[in-house]
Amino acid sequence: MEATFLYIAAVLSLPLVAAKYKYPALIYGLIILVILNIIRIAGLFLAKIHYPSIFEFLHLHGGVVIFMMISIVMWLIWVQWVMKKDKCAPMKAAILKFSEFLICYLICLGLFTQSFIGNAI
Repeated sequence: MEATFLYIAAVLSLPLVAAKYKYPALIYGLIILVILNIIRIAGLFLAKIHYPSIFEFLHLHGGVVIFMMISIVMWLIWVQWVMKKDKCAPMKAAILKFSEFLICYLICLGLFTQSFIGNAI
């Protein structure tokens, strides 16, 4: 769920992008993420049956981190597509690139905090 909300927030909060580019990204992105989440849940079910010793790790860490990374990659692909489609002016392209960097940095910081520091407390 967090990865899906992250993707939605990243798409909606990107500055200087027309709504005509955001709506398809939201629709197709949500469809892809829902399908991948169903596959993830099925994988967790199989892991619980066949490998119960690693289920806890896969559920709390593996699936969350991989799903977040998929959301980030999908968002980055979308940003690159928007920049090509919109034929961005240099200033607009610079703002989009900075937004890419900033959001990826914050996501990675959040993943690190949740995965490592959050469990130590």
